[in-house]
Amino acid sequence: LQLHQDLRDQNPAQVQKELDALSKRLGETEQASEQLSITLDTFWEEVAAISDLSQEMQGLGLRIPHELPDTRTLKSLYAQWAWTLNCPVQLLFGSPLQCAGQFLVEVLKDLGSQYHRELFVVSVIGIQSSAK
Repeated sequence: LQLHQDLRDQNPAQVQKELDALSKRLGETEQASEQLSITLDTFWEEVAAISDLSQEMQGLGLRIPHELPDTRTLKSLYAQWAWTLNCPVQLLFGSPLQCAGQFLVEVLKDLGSQYHRELFVVSVIGIQSSAK
């Protein structure tokens, strides 16, 4: 809508040129994201890894870079997202199945103490191509 309003009074040829450039950029961005294999699961996996790294650094007495978000904030954001959206996420990886660090354990503990509804964790385990 904003783009339409910005381009409303311009020359139609110029508008089409800008729209074509925008379309090309969107296509390139889509291709790049497909190559990076960015999913919701991998996003939260990275958040958990950052949180665990930050806690490990604190435990060793190291100064945490200011670029790293506060671990309580990361856990709170994940808990809020998981609780309100009810969106399934793959959290166990590898063989044997494991979750990286304490991130998920601490989030689940906090959720259990904050909310009075029951919290269910469902694990479906089977061979990779078993159409679980």
